[in-house]
Amino acid sequence: MKKDSLIKGMIFCFLAVVAWGGMFPIAGVIMKVINPFHFTAIRYLVAGIIFLILLFILEGKKSFGFDGKFWKLYFFGSMGFAGYSFLTFGGQKLLGTSGAVVASILMALMPINTVIVNTILGKAKPKPFTLATIIFALAGVIMVITKGNINNLLAVKNNLLGDILIFLGTICWVIYTIGGTSFSSWSPIRYTSLSCALGVITVCLLTAAGTAMHLIKTPSLNDVFSNSWQLGYMALIAGVMAVFLWNYGNKIITPINGILFMNLVPVTTFVISIFLGTSFKGIELCGAVLTISSLIANNAYTRFSINSEKKEKALSQKA
Repeated sequence: MKKDSLIKGMIFCFLAVVAWGGMFPIAGVIMKVINPFHFTAIRYLVAGIIFLILLFILEGKKSFGFDGKFWKLYFFGSMGFAGYSFLTFGGQKLLGTSGAVVASILMALMPINTVIVNTILGKAKPKPFTLATIIFALAGVIMVITKGNINNLLAVKNNLLGDILIFLGTICWVIYTIGGTSFSSWSPIRYTSLSCALGVITVCLLTAAGTAMHLIKTPSLNDVFSNSWQLGYMALIAGVMAVFLWNYGNKIITPINGILFMNLVPVTTFVISIFLGTSFKGIELCGAVLTISSLIANNAYTRFSINSEKKEKALSQKA
């Protein structure tokens, strides 16, 4: 891999996760008046249309075909855009003011979730060091979620349910990211645009069903317009820009390296939350540092192991 390509991929992933770090505090403001379902539908309807326009401009109508992979793409699109958004933002809403930070911390667990998914799929079994970092990372997450008091986890049933929903949401995004490797012959804009378009179908169907059954309330035009810049950020910056840069960056540096950048999401969220007036206990900050440090240590170990295996293989071939 050329050095300039590597740097470009890293910059793209960095910009994507910084945008996502700001996503949670802003989503918290939106969800005070708009439910996660309609909020997601508005966000990705706008983003989906823009993606398709970009795809047509950049590659023409020839790239609108599915190459016999319609249902596979529909599954990954539904995981990434419907599953992730509904579960993560639904969980954040249940958690209230602490939801933004908890969501960002659990999002940073994606490297660990990737290990779990790959283990379930039979692709690889985690090594002892990785298992140790998983334990430390989870300990840090618990420190953030409970604020140092384990009773906080079970004190309100919405707390535990919210945490579980967000965790399941991050699993959905890991599946979507790994799914991109099944479309290696496609350009990042093609995978992003078509998966988003198909994911929006699921988003709209579930939102319409929930509305028809009176489970969720349709927001008023005043609610939408009063949150216009927040929705604009979610659709254009955290939606179009971040998702495209994320898929493009991961195509260059591969998901195992791209996922590492998720560690920056809680950092951005903490900074923005503090700017918006949220205060944190020392135990929460310590938990965040422990989680991020564990994830970085695991990635460094993984890189070292891969490089060592390559060297051993090269030496054995020479022999």
